[in-house]
Amino acid sequence: MTTVAEGTSRILIASDKRGDAEALVGDLRQEFAHVRASTDPAKIGEDFEAHAPNVVVLAFDGLAKAQNYCSVLERGRSSLLLGDFRTVVLCDRVEFVAAVELCRQELFDDYVLYWPEPDDRFRLAMSIRIASREVAALRAFRRRPRDLLGHARHVEELDRILQTELGSFRRQSADMTQLLATVEAGIASAMGDFSDRLCDERSSDWFEVKDREALNREIDRLKTHEIGVARRAVAAEMQAARARVRSLKDKLEPALAGSRALVDELRKLKPLVLVVDDDEFSREFVSKALDPQRWDVLFAADGLATVNHLKRVRPDVILMDIRLPGIDGVSLTHELKSSPELAHIPVIMMTGDSRKETLVSSLAAGATSYIVKPFTRAVLTEKLHKIFPL
Repeated sequence: MTTVAEGTSRILIASDKRGDAEALVGDLRQEFAHVRASTDPAKIGEDFEAHAPNVVVLAFDGLAKAQNYCSVLERGRSSLLLGDFRTVVLCDRVEFVAAVELCRQELFDDYVLYWPEPDDRFRLAMSIRIASREVAALRAFRRRPRDLLGHARHVEELDRILQTELGSFRRQSADMTQLLATVEAGIASAMGDFSDRLCDERSSDWFEVKDREALNREIDRLKTHEIGVARRAVAAEMQAARARVRSLKDKLEPALAGSRALVDELRKLKPLVLVVDDDEFSREFVSKALDPQRWDVLFAADGLATVNHLKRVRPDVILMDIRLPGIDGVSLTHELKSSPELAHIPVIMMTGDSRKETLVSSLAAGATSYIVKPFTRAVLTEKLHKIFPL
């Protein structure tokens, strides 16, 4: 049975030998639908972009050639940042120890001892399946703590609004009950005064009342019956409203309790900061400056290491040094922002050059903010908290 990951996986066989590449394509097409070869060194980037692979099989007759392919791809095409993919390098028994070390260094994702044992194609197919599943899992889980905590804050705000409105209703209900009693007492007092004035010969409102007792009985009936009926109707409706609110609260409380528990768990998630800096002192400083209880930190010394990390994870914030070996931080930021999958990640530029044109070029490349070296722990955390409030 073909899984979703395998059915949608796109495999690119990169090699400098057409015959070897075509043989691999033929073998792998027995198990995978989308397999293509790339053997022209002049079209490395073009083939990669056209096929948009999930898995790249590096089928060269030496690890140096495989490394060179990755370097050319990095230098020549910004599309290296446009998709999630894994690399599987093929090696022989002479170089397999070196291949293991390169995988440990994350220059490649996996190796397969293939040359000169082509029967090991089953191991290659399994490596591709595993890589495809990793890519599918990464694509399925895009929400980092920054997104999840944003939703948590919405839940908290909804809970707060609901509790505030319920409290306001209870207070208004109590005020209405008190007001109703006050109005009722006021009406009764006013009607009593009115009766007295009618029967007081000294009052200008006086007129002859033949049966004063009958008048008083009628006024009492009006107070106790007509007004009382209206009061009891209003009181009953208010009581029913309070009951409905209590019922609503009782129904919502279990869901709210679960939401609060979820929010508490989400609060334990730590944002991931990717620090791109080739200076060991700077990396050490940032590592010590960021509280490990509140932040996860990942380091990259250059563009290639950054790309390798981004193939696996989605950081919440990137601290990007401007001066890097190979591609500089401004250019790398521009490439990140040109990728639909990575453009949302905030980038804070780190630079020892405080000239206006440097800062302007950083912001023009898509950086959210910048921080001038040397900086303090307080300045660094303040910058991060503006982007990622905790």
